[in-house]
Amino acid sequence: MGRVLVNAPSYIQEAAKLTEITSYTKEERDLLDRLDRAQQTRLAQDDYIRVTTTEQVTKEVTKQNSIEFAKSLLTTNMSIEDISLHTGLTKDEIIQLKE
Repeated sequence: MGRVLVNAPSYIQEAAKLTEITSYTKEERDLLDRLDRAQQTRLAQDDYIRVTTTEQVTKEVTKQNSIEFAKSLLTTNMSIEDISLHTGLTKDEIIQLKE
């Protein structure tokens, strides 16, 4: 079987892969299937890590912004209840900032 050029159209390259795969033994095809599933699992894990990390960073930044906003509101003598309402921080968190 001849080789496909690197710059051949994608459909030719894909057809060459499929043709090559059909000549594999059952054990080779099973191994390729397991490798493919492992790669898909790894990609899914990478996506999960990326999403959860992004969510965690966003929560931390939001919390820090709320703290800074609460600190600035404390200088205006606004009530702790109102600061809590506007920042989403608990009253205890705001009292700790005040100290």
